[in-house]
Amino acid sequence: MHGRLLSWYRDELINRLVRNAGYLLSGNLVAAALGLVALALMARALGPEQLGLLALIEAYTRLIDRLIRLEPWQALIKYGADALEDDRREDFRSLLKFGVLIDAGGAACSALIAITFVAVAGPWLGWSEPTVQMATVYSVSLLFQLAATPTAVLRLFDRFAVFAWLEVASAAGRVALFGLAFLAGAGLWTFLLLAMVLHLARHIALGLIAWRELQRQGYGRFLSARVAGVATRCPGIWSFVWSLKASVLIRRSTGDLDVLLIGAFLDTGAVGLYHVAKRFGDATLKVGVPIQQVLFPDIARLWARREIKRLRTTVLQIDLITGALAAAVLAAVGLNIDLVLQLTVGPDYAAAGILVILQLLATTTALFGTALRPALLSMGLQVLLLKIVIVATFGFYATLVVSLPMLGVAGASIAHIVLNTLWLLAACVVFARRIRQETRSGEAVPAGVSG
Repeated sequence: MHGRLLSWYRDELINRLVRNAGYLLSGNLVAAALGLVALALMARALGPEQLGLLALIEAYTRLIDRLIRLEPWQALIKYGADALEDDRREDFRSLLKFGVLIDAGGAACSALIAITFVAVAGPWLGWSEPTVQMATVYSVSLLFQLAATPTAVLRLFDRFAVFAWLEVASAAGRVALFGLAFLAGAGLWTFLLLAMVLHLARHIALGLIAWRELQRQGYGRFLSARVAGVATRCPGIWSFVWSLKASVLIRRSTGDLDVLLIGAFLDTGAVGLYHVAKRFGDATLKVGVPIQQVLFPDIARLWARREIKRLRTTVLQIDLITGALAAAVLAAVGLNIDLVLQLTVGPDYAAAGILVILQLLATTTALFGTALRPALLSMGLQVLLLKIVIVATFGFYATLVVSLPMLGVAGASIAHIVLNTLWLLAACVVFARRIRQETRSGEAVPAGVSG
């Protein structure tokens, strides 16, 4: 066991992944801690009922955005990396313009539909007229949801540190503004507008930083590029975009519809408690997100070279590390849940204790599969990945429908555990089967040998 751990420590790929992920992880962890401080300020200022209303509004806009807007950043990274590697500068400029057009069109459609549809959706969800008005105003922020192309640009040019300090700056700004609002005794409208301003500021800053990086790399005038024919020059790009869109849409619907369904079938107080639990879970997920972001290119290269043994070892290492970290957080918080809630959101949220533990259990399960998703995508199994997501999501909604009336809001957290467990088990089976097929076919080559 000691020898295996030592080999992991000395592995060049693992060291590089840890170094790159460290930039994002450090920023995400600080941002997560500051995010919990901001949550505590907002929760104490608003109380469970009004916090639940704010969570419902945010969930509604996120759901509409995810239904409508495409997220081309993974396709831009995949095809952009090929263009940069082959020095196809004009193709890369066309890809950038392609991404910006998708971003802008999707943002405009999302905002328009969210603003229009809220008049119908609001009464169905039991929202009052003031709540519908707040949701209408907040939907305007979707116009500035232009992060996909800037994200791809900064990752392609290895600017991971930008995401780290931007996350910290955004979280620090949230704490500062929410702190002032808390001291001033501000109400729901103030916190809603502050959340909207912070959202806009982060996306605008990300876009400006990416544009400056493109100027530095000599691609600042990419908008003059010819976008016609980009699908011919990058074969399969639309298939890649749409399959990932379907997978992300189905999977992430569980993160917004659960909130809306709790609001529709229970009450806003239950939504407020559930929102607190989900924020704790999201803070834990910040461990895995940066690792996935830096892992994708290296896993793709290992698969292309058919370094099967090293790929399998890397996936195992990453999944065990992230899963163990999440399990440690679950144990620490679970053993001290009353104290944690007392020190953060306050005594009004004592009933959220079991929800926090269940939500952390769900995220721990997910983090034991951190490397599986980029591995399956690198293997070209995005369609099979979509099928896994569909099955797991069906399990989520079936559990939610049965458990919500029986167990109340805890049923939603249990549904997330079912979702992540089904996904993890299916992904492990598919990954192991594909690795076994490659090994038996004799196509694998020793590590370090390029294909």
